[in-house]
Amino acid sequence: MRIGLIAIGDPTQAGTWSGVPFRIFCQLKRQGHDVYPLDLSSDFLWHWCGVFFNRLLRRIVPMWNRVAFCNTRMGLLLSSRWLKKMSRQLGPFDILFSTSFSVDFRDLSCPCILLHDWTEGYAILRTGGQLNCAEEVSERNQLDLIKRACLVVALYPKACEYLINNIGKNLASKIRFICNPVNASPLTPEEVELRLASRSKRILVVGGAWYQENVEYVIQAADALHDAEIVVDVVGRESAKTVPRFCKVNFYGYLDKDKPDEMAKYKSLFLGARCLVNIRKGWGAGSSIAEAMFGYVPVIVGRYSDIEAMYGEAEGRFGFYCQEGNVAELSRILRRAIDLNDDQYRNLCVSAHNVCRNDTYEFLIGTILADLEKRHDDRLEIL
Repeated sequence: MRIGLIAIGDPTQAGTWSGVPFRIFCQLKRQGHDVYPLDLSSDFLWHWCGVFFNRLLRRIVPMWNRVAFCNTRMGLLLSSRWLKKMSRQLGPFDILFSTSFSVDFRDLSCPCILLHDWTEGYAILRTGGQLNCAEEVSERNQLDLIKRACLVVALYPKACEYLINNIGKNLASKIRFICNPVNASPLTPEEVELRLASRSKRILVVGGAWYQENVEYVIQAADALHDAEIVVDVVGRESAKTVPRFCKVNFYGYLDKDKPDEMAKYKSLFLGARCLVNIRKGWGAGSSIAEAMFGYVPVIVGRYSDIEAMYGEAEGRFGFYCQEGNVAELSRILRRAIDLNDDQYRNLCVSAHNVCRNDTYEFLIGTILADLEKRHDDRLEIL
């Protein structure tokens, strides 16, 4: 099949949206499809209108503060214009696969699959916020696109529930949660043994600028243990306000997965970690949590509703839940994680891997295409 794969960023680069489009691209190619990467951000007009809106207008007009340009009517109009142009250049597609809920595909004749975490409105409501009138318009724009898609895959179960409740029960069959696929390759047997035999006291933190508060929490909690052997490894940030007295902190900044040496460093940090931690208030980086668990690394994470819905109870299975933002509780849990004996730690690592070992892109893509084929066959039977 000829499949157009849409992303905001190059779908063939591992650095685009945590590597999700890249891994979809690779899996589709592996299955023998002709895949055409479509980077919406390469469109000059869409890109620079977005720069103006996101960097200027959102700052001076508070109402638009949490609305991305791609969810405005102008943004959708420009995305539709771009997609029609690409379709004329590349020829007709059998399927369009969009890794964004903000690309207007409605004037094209081929089936379209949408896959993303959630809508912008859900992200606001999930953290206890309320939508203002501009955000409500933006949310309606996204929901309108979702109603017209052939199949919509939300990567989190609670987000899936939200979509079903907001587009109408009669359209619920097109909304699916399949899995939150892991953005990592399986470890070799030697790497697995290295993980299971680990006695390190290295604590891993992964996240961009919006996870800065989590960095502070982890450094403060680790330092409260007064243990000079503890090392906090921070990926995605260059510094922290907290200056520890006892533990050591290493900052690695952004590691580009498209560069072999930086990807090797990124992987080595997971291999050497005692645990990964994210207790940021509001949301806790689902992709890095899944990546850690898949790589036999236990996690300490806030009891986020989406994480709990996917993975269930933590203790004894994949790590520990910790109250979001609670440094004192995190410090106690870190001590427990460090003090696990060899057998306890080994069992926890294996259990963490088993929780998400089947959450693969092979399963995700296979399920999506089978679902789409069944819908096509059902329509033929009706006709």
